[in-house]
Amino acid sequence: MTEQTEHHPLDIDRAVAALIGHTIRSRINLDILGSDENRIKRSSLTWDDLLPVIERDLVGHKMSRDDYECVWEAVQRAPAQLKDRYLAALEIWRSAAWPSFREALVAEAADDFGNHKFTESDLRKHLEKWPELRGEKRLVSAGLAQLRTSGSSLKEALGNLVELKGGEDGARAALTIMLADRHYHQEDLIAELLNAWAGATTWGRLMTSLWASLPEKFVAPDAITNLAHLLRQVPLVSGSSLDGFVLEDMSGASRATWRRSVAKSIGGGTTPKE
Repeated sequence: MTEQTEHHPLDIDRAVAALIGHTIRSRINLDILGSDENRIKRSSLTWDDLLPVIERDLVGHKMSRDDYECVWEAVQRAPAQLKDRYLAALEIWRSAAWPSFREALVAEAADDFGNHKFTESDLRKHLEKWPELRGEKRLVSAGLAQLRTSGSSLKEALGNLVELKGGEDGARAALTIMLADRHYHQEDLIAELLNAWAGATTWGRLMTSLWASLPEKFVAPDAITNLAHLLRQVPLVSGSSLDGFVLEDMSGASRATWRRSVAKSIGGGTTPKE
């Protein structure tokens, strides 16, 4: 970081410049010298020196996207006891600046889906810097399009989607795509997506319990978990049930017991018909 002198009092311009310089020097030194943090050049300006200025004046300071991302990257190296305060100041700045950056960032992120050079790690870091992207419908649509593409990896597509916020509508759309187009071997990843997007709803909790390798793997009310155990005995995919039992192969008495158990789980006094 740059040094503070009597001729150059610490203001927001110098504080931001110090953080940007810290990131640039860290990148250079890490590239040249490896990951030995003790070899990154330091100065007399400390994290404690910068924090009051950042908290007070950053919100009104103009930064480019590159400047913001450099500052964000520098803050990741802040001492643990100060990091949350730096991040809070950055969040206030980012929330105010978001409308100016939104269109370009959304377009760029949407194009990244389906780009084989853009990894799940890249997406996660991008969303960490700009978390407002997570709920953007255009990104959700791009992620669902990737899921629909036969050439994409199911694991990769689900890993990207779970980083977003698709809501129950998005979860239903994703499930429709997967039921129509996929052979399933990533049930727990499907359950993770359903839980992330729709786990706050009854439908989402039930679907999550149905797709998880074990219904108890994700937290749900006992009634939903019990119903999931029962429904998993019905062939749902390719003629075989998730639990290995096939209802139509059971005796009439067993099927009747199953129907009464389902009726008890869902309530309302209605018993499923044969």
